[in-house]
Amino acid sequence: MWHFIEDTLRLGVLGMEEKMNHSSDTRFYLNESDNVRGCMLITPIRFIQIRVKPILTNRSKGFRNRYDNEPDGSSFYGFVDFLPRRGYQEVVYFDEKTTLFSLSKIRESDWIDQNTRHFLIDFSLLNLNSHIVSSYRLRFDFRRAAPFWQTNSFHLRFAQPGNQFYYTVFIGFFFVLICAYNTVKELLLMYKSGPLKYFRTIESYVEILKIVLSVLLVLIYIRKGIVAALLLKKLRYAYVSRETTGRVEFVNFFEVAVLDYMYTIFGGFLAFLCIFQIFYMLSKIRRLLVFIRLLVQTVTLFYMPLVIGLAFASLSFLLFGSTTPSFANLSDSYLVINQYFIKPQAIYYALTDSHPYIGPWFVFCLGFCINFFMVNFFIVFLNEAYSSILNQIRIDTYKVREKTKLEYVYEFLGIQSTIVFDIEEDLILKDKEKDRDFLKDIKRLQAI
Repeated sequence: MWHFIEDTLRLGVLGMEEKMNHSSDTRFYLNESDNVRGCMLITPIRFIQIRVKPILTNRSKGFRNRYDNEPDGSSFYGFVDFLPRRGYQEVVYFDEKTTLFSLSKIRESDWIDQNTRHFLIDFSLLNLNSHIVSSYRLRFDFRRAAPFWQTNSFHLRFAQPGNQFYYTVFIGFFFVLICAYNTVKELLLMYKSGPLKYFRTIESYVEILKIVLSVLLVLIYIRKGIVAALLLKKLRYAYVSRETTGRVEFVNFFEVAVLDYMYTIFGGFLAFLCIFQIFYMLSKIRRLLVFIRLLVQTVTLFYMPLVIGLAFASLSFLLFGSTTPSFANLSDSYLVINQYFIKPQAIYYALTDSHPYIGPWFVFCLGFCINFFMVNFFIVFLNEAYSSILNQIRIDTYKVREKTKLEYVYEFLGIQSTIVFDIEEDLILKDKEKDRDFLKDIKRLQAI
């Protein structure tokens, strides 16, 4: 753990800061403009220990007096618990010397003991050019065999360019207008039909749910903007306090991340309801309904291999997504899973290097199911192609059998033909009768 923090994480962040914060001479040498990369700031780092058993002994020695000055001129006085029950906590300023000194101090202390469950590292990166705040959390789990570490990140755009701001205002205005129109329409419908009759249909509950989700989206968006502005203001005060008083303070963007995830979930559910209603309205059109039925019948032939691929992509995303960039999201994981059929050895070595605990059984099952997925998909494709080609040939080569003169005489006299055909001709007539029914179905579909 200490090797990863000191030699990988610290050097990686410092190297990224050096690449981002180029001087004017370096930008001229690299032929970069002043706004190519911009300026990046690294917030103080917070180290948190979460214990399995709380600290219950020597509690009185853990409280100390604390007296500091705030950036606005006010003073702060109180008690600080240096032996919290859940675990220790330390906030350090990020630079080359201070970070090494703080890490060595934590490493030599008795922070990490047999009762430690998690060790968390939180920090944020501010890109002043792109106006993005990226918060990262690195978690070490001491009660898990492997992977014992994972990373989570949250990205927030704290300012918008002029054109994008007007575009957001334009979209927001129409969203609020549509939401208000839908609310007034449902209220009038409830007033005309009465509450009892209004709540008898499922469409009424769907419309009410859409209104509630729309209101929640507006409230969450406003709340997220207010909280983000307050946290950014607090972050500026933290930088001022670091320069004036030397006190280091960590700003947590966890509440903004929760609000952003809630906004995404509620917005996705609202979009799903709207898209479902659009398809429901389009299903009233007969030609489109026939097309959707044919499309559903085609998709059902491929659902088994698709489900197998999605299942293994989801499993790989859950197991390796937090530590392996190739499985960082579900789409990348699905592409890598499909590539296993082409280059299995490279993916096998990449997985075993970072996750040696997976063993050969997972790789064997992965390869077997992916091969089955590809072969099944190929067989279904060939079967459908062969069936469509055969049906087209049967349509093109179909010819109506001409009646003989004797059959015309029998038909004119009203006498049923007693001509006896052999077995081969009977089979040919049966096939042609099937072709005739098939053509009737096609003409009926074309007439629709």
